[in-house]
Amino acid sequence: MEFFIAFFNFALGMWLAWRHEAPSAVYVFFAGLVFVAALYLRHATDALPLSL
Repeated sequence: MEFFIAFFNFALGMWLAWRHEAPSAVYVFFAGLVFVAALYLRHATDALPLSL
């Protein structure tokens, strides 16, 4: 679900850029970058069970 949100966020940014609303597109793009970085850190810090 969170990957769909990230995809939708970047798609919204591209749509805003296409409609020539540059400031809004930049804000949405940076919000997407922050979200993806937080998503990466959430998954990167998960402990992996390497042995049983």
